[in-house]
Amino acid sequence: MNKCAVLLVRNKDLISESIQGKTLFEYTMDTLKTASIETVYYCGNDREDDRLTVSSSYKELFNELSDEEGRILLIDIDYPFLCPETLTGMLESEGNLVLADYVNITDVFALEKKDLNHLEELFFDQMPFTDDAEKIRVTDAASLAEAAEFERKRISRGWLEKGVRFEDPERVYIGHDAEFGPGVKVGLDVSVTGKSVIGENTEIASFSRIENCTVGSHCLLGQTIMKDSSLGDRVRIGSFTEIVTGCEIAKDVAIGGFTSLRKVSVGKSSAIGTHCSLSFTRIGESVRIGSGVSAIDPDGGDDDLVEIKDYAYIGNNVILVAPVTVGEIAAVAAGTTLTEDVDDGDSVIGRTRQMTRKGMGLEYIAKESKR
Repeated sequence: MNKCAVLLVRNKDLISESIQGKTLFEYTMDTLKTASIETVYYCGNDREDDRLTVSSSYKELFNELSDEEGRILLIDIDYPFLCPETLTGMLESEGNLVLADYVNITDVFALEKKDLNHLEELFFDQMPFTDDAEKIRVTDAASLAEAAEFERKRISRGWLEKGVRFEDPERVYIGHDAEFGPGVKVGLDVSVTGKSVIGENTEIASFSRIENCTVGSHCLLGQTIMKDSSLGDRVRIGSFTEIVTGCEIAKDVAIGGFTSLRKVSVGKSSAIGTHCSLSFTRIGESVRIGSGVSAIDPDGGDDDLVEIKDYAYIGNNVILVAPVTVGEIAAVAAGTTLTEDVDDGDSVIGRTRQMTRKGMGLEYIAKESKR
């Protein structure tokens, strides 16, 4: 027998509001899917979703419902925490239509009063709730904030029970789709959102932000901002580091603090020093990059690439001007501005030769002191 549902939405401004990274609409749709409700009707033109059968008016919607056979559930999207078991219990009750909320139902369906004869008003206090959380209702910004706080605590509590250790469970923000392995340690005011996956026994320092990232096991993250990137196992990252826009960091890599990586891939066992700024760079295996290294594109485009091959060495404060390639086992001396490729096994120095002018220091100081 086909199971159908009609979504009731009073405040369409709230339908796209999120609770721990998941909208009220997504909460309801996921619950309906788990309850094996195959067909979902919606009145309005503000939703584009393959799972919905959309009608422009409730009158049109009721005409479409007249062709349905079996149970029809009227579910109010104001209740994001309804359980699939509750919906199943409601569908098993008597009558042709079942109400998830009776408030204002006469006003909603006034266009088709004859259909009210087939309704069974299942009052709020008679609904087969399986959890007190199901009674939480979102109708405005205040109730949305209360629901978000409730869900934040519920998610944190769930991960604590699975072996994740929070320095303070009241000071973390874990998204609905985030996943953690056992033994993960999370500091204060950490945010892990989107479809992030954190491997076992990884430590995340306070004030970190991780969104849509995969982090391997046994990693050590200082205060880090990560987005749309991945880390292999046993990666170590210093504090105040940013890793964004599709970075791929292999296992056993070390990255110093105050470093920014954007669209960078790093091979296994490589090391990047502190205060580096690298964009659109491909780094091989067992590469050593000193502190203060920058990769820049003078044209400001995204197509030019800096490539540093396996076992290469880049000294401190080197500027790599894209497009440029450093070959295998090649070395670039500290302070070099590199504008041309370096072949495998070669060493290059590209800086101005030091000049000494006798006595000029004393003359300069004497001149400045007279000002």
